[in-house]
Amino acid sequence: MYFIAILAVIITFIFTLGSIGGMTSIGNYLDPASLLLLLIICIPLLIAAGATKDFINAFRLVISKKEPQSIREIKRAIHAVELTIRSLWYGSLLNAALAAIFVLSKCNADEIAMMWRSLGVSIIVVGYGLGMIILLLPVKTKLEFKLIEWMHDEEQG
Repeated sequence: MYFIAILAVIITFIFTLGSIGGMTSIGNYLDPASLLLLLIICIPLLIAAGATKDFINAFRLVISKKEPQSIREIKRAIHAVELTIRSLWYGSLLNAALAAIFVLSKCNADEIAMMWRSLGVSIIVVGYGLGMIILLLPVKTKLEFKLIEWMHDEEQG
């Protein structure tokens, strides 16, 4: 089911590209440097928090049919996904703000058209962050459902 959600996001992205006049090339939306900067913020935060293993474990808990071993395992996975979502959100906003400041500080009044294009590129990182967050939200929700089921099973038995 998770792969269907990913496919739906990709299809929505492609249809959105087709509906925007003049911006139909996917190359207009690719900025590897922005994506790299976002990952440079997100991955060290996971490592610093000691949540890398729990983040990877979150996907194992969601995808596999194997039951979690403890409630602690589920809660740690939820917190790791929440940390990743927050770091993607704040990291993308920070990168966009810094890029916009750089663009605005380097442009003069004669380069207004170029300034707007550069500001558009600086906002792409927010799109990357939001896209990754959209893909992580089902993981978080499934983990929360597992936590609810675990707690319900403990009450019953």
